[in-house]
Amino acid sequence: MMMASLMIADELDEALIQLEEVQEGAATPKPSDHEGTATGPNPLEEKAANALEACASRLESIATRLEGA
Repeated sequence: MMMASLMIADELDEALIQLEEVQEGAATPKPSDHEGTATGPNPLEEKAANALEACASRLESIATRLEGA
C-alpha cells in the first residue's frame, strides 16, 4: 500500500506540473488563440488535450499495476 501511495503521489505531481505548464500557456494568449476554429484546431487546446491524455494513460498504468499487486 505504501509503494502504491508513493507511485500515485509521483504521478500526480507530474500531472500537476504539466497542468501548470498548460495554464501558463493559456495565461499568455497569442494572436492565433483568438482566431476562429474554422481554420483548424487551436494549438493550446491540442496541448491541453495531449496533457490530459498523458495523465489518463499514467493513471490507467498505475491502476493496472495495483490490480496485479
